[in-house]
Amino acid sequence: MHFLRNAAVGCSCRRPGFTIVELLVALTLSASVLFGVLAVLNAETKRLSVEREISDARYTLRAGAAAIAWDLRQAAAGDTALDALTDTSFILRSPTAAGVVCAKNASGYTLTDVTGLFSAAAADSVQVLFAAATPSWEYFQVKALGAPGTVGPALCVTAGSATLGIRLEVPVVYVPITDTLGVTVDSTLVPKDTTGILIGVPVLAYRRTLYGITTYGGKRWLGRRVADSPSWELLTGPLRQDGLHFSYYAMDGTETATPQDVVAVRITLRSESAGRTLRHETMQDTLRMRINLRNCDPRVC
Repeated sequence: MHFLRNAAVGCSCRRPGFTIVELLVALTLSASVLFGVLAVLNAETKRLSVEREISDARYTLRAGAAAIAWDLRQAAAGDTALDALTDTSFILRSPTAAGVVCAKNASGYTLTDVTGLFSAAAADSVQVLFAAATPSWEYFQVKALGAPGTVGPALCVTAGSATLGIRLEVPVVYVPITDTLGVTVDSTLVPKDTTGILIGVPVLAYRRTLYGITTYGGKRWLGRRVADSPSWELLTGPLRQDGLHFSYYAMDGTETATPQDVVAVRITLRSESAGRTLRHETMQDTLRMRINLRNCDPRVC
């Protein structure tokens, strides 16, 4: 026992712990892993910032294209729906209200199921489904509006959710005069026939609307405004300096500047993101689409 105790006292056994070298190796490995994780996080954050701005630029394109395309698809080829054509703007008769003729008399028509805003402004017009051997949409100007009974009959055949009295301005049109052989020898001005406006036909109201680019907050935006009005409605943006371009095509596929010849419109939108990425860059994107007006030749459109 005495020998064993002395041996234990003289033991040079190693105490538990880490050496300086081991600690340095562990710290180096930990720092390498941490730097790697930080690099991945930094790259992912930059990627997400780019994706955010790209999504913003693409949303601008989708919103702008949808707004213009919807209005253009309501326009008919070969009439006066378009006006004042330029490569960055045009004026369009934009649908703004609707109703159904439910009664009529000498003072006008009473509309039922009225939605939207009818206006008696000189630049506004209505489109009426004209009942004839070949039904067609005919245009008239709004002359007066009022409560049923003051304009048009007081009562409708069928009650609707909303009613409106409306008097139409009957346009004067040229009617050819032909001889016995069917050859046109002259023409005369006569009021447009209104007997085809029957009970139950729909009436659509339009307003002249200018589409183009306007500046707001130092950036360019796609906007629209009622023609001759100073107030712009911002639709979407921002757009690049060359952010909007229109091309107009006739029935034979060639470009035209004559509104009555237009059967299709090609729209080019170039957007940029409202914000910036972590690299202080704006993202940009481009969308091109062709919109065919109603009633155009399917061989061309």
